Amino acid sequence: MKLNIEKEALQVAVSKPITVDFAEFQADPKAVFDLAEREKSVVHVMDGEKIASVVMSQAQYTFALDEIESLYDVIDELTVNDDLANSDEKTYSVSDAAFEQIRDWKPDEGWD
Repeated sequence: MKLNIEKEALQVAVSKPITVDFAEFQADPKAVFDLAEREKSVVHVMDGEKIASVVMSQAQYTFALDEIESLYDVIDELTVNDDLANSDEKTYSVSDAAFEQIRDWKPDEGWD
């Protein structure tokens, strides 16, 4: 599994976060979104001392979604591998001779 990493999305880790006051965000939210796009950096919208929101560029958002999806894929793969390793069931690949018998097997008519 290869992760596609965009250079501009990685700037989040190396740049100092930009902050704007919540009132400034309320007054002109588009300016804050434009700032995130232009600076290719997250913008923390502050409500006093607390972070009320985080605005990021489209590239950063896409990168974050891709990373989350990749992590879910890894979790799924690890879960399946763990289930198979701890199972008493035999698994067959399509190259196994027994696979032909399993593929052609038909349950009894009365079987639910």
